[in-house]
Amino acid sequence: MTELLVAITAAVLTIAGTFGIEQWRRRSEHRAAAKNLRAALAAEMRLIRRALHDEARRTRAGSDPSREPRRIPTPVFEATADSLGLLDSSTLISRVVRLSGAVDSLPESIAEARVSGPPEAAHVRAGDLLLSLWRRARELEEELADRDVEEIPPQESAVFQAIEAEALRSLAAEERAGITQTVLIPLGKVKR
Repeated sequence: MTELLVAITAAVLTIAGTFGIEQWRRRSEHRAAAKNLRAALAAEMRLIRRALHDEARRTRAGSDPSREPRRIPTPVFEATADSLGLLDSSTLISRVVRLSGAVDSLPESIAEARVSGPPEAAHVRAGDLLLSLWRRARELEEELADRDVEEIPPQESAVFQAIEAEALRSLAAEERAGITQTVLIPLGKVKR
């Protein structure tokens, strides 16, 4: 009887140990995958921020108002959308999804911002929208990064400070593109 009890105990401990090791391996893989996803998304947010800066610079330079803004690609988001659950925060996931959607529909949003008020303030409304998205991209870049993020170059800060000052002077509070807004496109006109 004692030998049978020892054999059963050994089998139970072996199974429990194997199960514990497997759980530890899965948690380690999950943490590594989450860390890699966060780093990739942080890098994409930095690229989005830089692309928004380029677009804002062109907008401020007074380029042709009928010029369509360039689409900003979001390949990391598109490739990893099914894995966003690894971020373990529904709020963070929601913010990443909303920003990526807003960036994807940027040309339509800028077009809508330009025609949504007096023509003389069209470039200000477009710039204010870019400012809002730029801030959101920077916040996500900082939140997703696992180390210190790069400093924003002075010329990039200067463009958005000028946009902010002009928007404060020229636009009523209800006309401003809020940080919490996703896009300025009326419902039903969103690109699918």
